[in-house]
This record gives sequence, C-alpha cells and structure tokens, in this order.
Amino acid sequence: MHNDDSYDESAAGLLKNAIKEAIDKFGNGLDTKEKVAVLVRVIAELVEK
Repeated sequence: MHNDDSYDESAAGLLKNAIKEAIDKFGNGLDTKEKVAVLVRVIAELVEK
C-alpha cells in the first residue's frame, strides 16, 4: 500500500488521500490558485446538496 506516514486509512482520510493524489497528477498543469478554486467549487457543490 502506501509507505507515507501521512497516509490515513479512515474513510475521511481515504477521501483526503484520493483528492491529494488527483491534485498531484496535475503537477504543474494548474497553479495553486487554480487548484484551490476547483476545490472551493467542489465544496460549494457539496454544501448545496
């Protein structure tokens, strides 16, 4: 599995890890502000449900 000490196997931790891995896949394709903007839009969509 993962050898990273920050890897968390709880349900919330797995979601956090999946988000971090997805963001990492973009590498330098998006700057930090763009990544945060995407996360904020996703959070807003979740709050509206």
